[in-house]
Amino acid sequence: TKVNILLALAEKYNLESPLKARRYVQDAFAMANEIKYTEGIIKSADYLGSLYHNQKSYSQAINYYNQALSY
Repeated sequence: TKVNILLALAEKYNLESPLKARRYVQDAFAMANEIKYTEGIIKSADYLGSLYHNQKSYSQAINYYNQALSY
């Protein structure tokens, strides 16, 4: 799916451009929610949690981790 492609692109850019990676994951998260793709929602929410955790934005990280866990 396009969600998985966006997540793969985020993985590719994660080290060299975290902001670009985050945009890809946010797009994947939005798309997965729109089409109700549960696996994509979980993966992208978890990925966003990790990205925010690495940026020390802990409250946002917890928010996305909780969304991933709610499924």
